[in-house]
Amino acid sequence: FKDKTAERVWFEKWCAYPIQFPGTKLYTTAMVWGLAKGTGKTAMAYALMRIYGRNAIEVKNKDLRNGFNAWAEHKQFVYGDEITGGDKRVDNDLLKGLITQESIKINQKYIPEYTIPDCINYIFASNHPDAFFVEDHERRYFIHEVQGRPAERAKYEKLNTWLKGDGPSALFYYLRRLRLDGFNPREHAPSTSAGRDMA
Repeated sequence: FKDKTAERVWFEKWCAYPIQFPGTKLYTTAMVWGLAKGTGKTAMAYALMRIYGRNAIEVKNKDLRNGFNAWAEHKQFVYGDEITGGDKRVDNDLLKGLITQESIKINQKYIPEYTIPDCINYIFASNHPDAFFVEDHERRYFIHEVQGRPAERAKYEKLNTWLKGDGPSALFYYLRRLRLDGFNPREHAPSTSAGRDMA
């Protein structure tokens, strides 16, 4: 987000709300995609993961589709890297459930299933323009396209230093104090041009 657009304002509030109100289940998810690699699509996710600490995790396709989901226990923030698949409609139904369900069954090997409140919020990143099966008028997904060339090495190193240093702490400070006027955790995500293109 290069400018303080309405999309960026909404996304910042989306990031800030569950930090200011821990345990809040948002009814939307964010998807950041772009054809080029090295443009920083995962940087925000990794920064947020640093804020959540051990209550955050990165998952892949196989984790979401596996019958065992021990990864979800005690988690509040999940970053999905390249969550795509062959049967987009099935994937879409799976994702819709994960995004809006209020409870989750934890299934671990050799332990009986048990149900806990679902406080997980998700963010996804992809290099593919058709990563999600998005229906017309779908409002669970906030989709943003990252355009431009990969960052130069010096800029990449600077971002890496920020991520491993005090950067996430500064982001946490900012998000903890961000005003949330007009944001409702149950409301629809705003329609974006990237979302309409993906649909």
